[in-house]
Amino acid sequence: MKLYIIVATLIVLSNISIGYSHDKDIDLCDKKIERLNLINAKNPEGSQGFVYFPQSIKKDESGNIYIFDELSQSVNKYNSSGDFIFKIDKEKGVFEIQDFDINSKGDVYIAGFQGILLFRESKVEDLIDSFNFQPPVRISIVNDIHLYIIDSGGVRTRKYDICKNPILLKEWAQQNQTGESNIGSARTSQSLLSEPIKSSLEEFKLNEVYAFPNPAEKSNPTIHIECGSADKVEIRIYTIAGEPVHSVIITEVPKIIASKLAYEYTWNCSGKASGVYLYLVRAKKGEKVLTALKKLALIK
Repeated sequence: MKLYIIVATLIVLSNISIGYSHDKDIDLCDKKIERLNLINAKNPEGSQGFVYFPQSIKKDESGNIYIFDELSQSVNKYNSSGDFIFKIDKEKGVFEIQDFDINSKGDVYIAGFQGILLFRESKVEDLIDSFNFQPPVRISIVNDIHLYIIDSGGVRTRKYDICKNPILLKEWAQQNQTGESNIGSARTSQSLLSEPIKSSLEEFKLNEVYAFPNPAEKSNPTIHIECGSADKVEIRIYTIAGEPVHSVIITEVPKIIASKLAYEYTWNCSGKASGVYLYLVRAKKGEKVLTALKKLALIK
């Protein structure tokens, strides 16, 4: 079974919902990504425009469609009929994409471990680097003027003026002097950027997920998962083509690592070839399920 089918099923079970078009003439997908009728009908599997693991969808004033595909780590642009236009990915120097947004002109702002990148006029520009704060995982453009950023630990939300050079206007810390979170006060005109963050270590919430060393050169990589306390954590590892190579279910209690509850699993990759692998993390507590899809590389 192909990986994108497995992942799509997990998205439905996890009740994850992303943006979609309400236009009657454009049937992008439903709320739970059960279908990508228009896009994948025009762009069959194996083509540049095929979408495996959609995470967010945007549309500019001209009706062009933008989709962040987590599996291919790319932001793809299509016209209103679903025809593929271009792809922003590692070939353009963009790595580890976490989120994106667009302005009314169709300029693409990308959040990732390189910081905030701006793609316009077929060029990638460094807009805001991640120096002095954790890498951004959520961004939102408001009225083409303001850029909101949430970092990877959910510790801070920042508001920038991006009319010319980015100017930091305001920052929300995780907790104010009374010990209450105030990140939730940062809202866009359409959606909430962040909810207040509880200080409890056991809060079931997906935070940092990564593998180290990565790339793993002549060594076994360890997968680190921060999600609070779960009933069980499942890890599935696939080749880049989507073929399963390993799986494990963790049921023991998490450890306290750097003041956070975390699960760690070291994959014995002996006998596996050099290359890029995908690892899918699925943490479950009661009826709630958290998922994450990441990449790791082996060098033998």
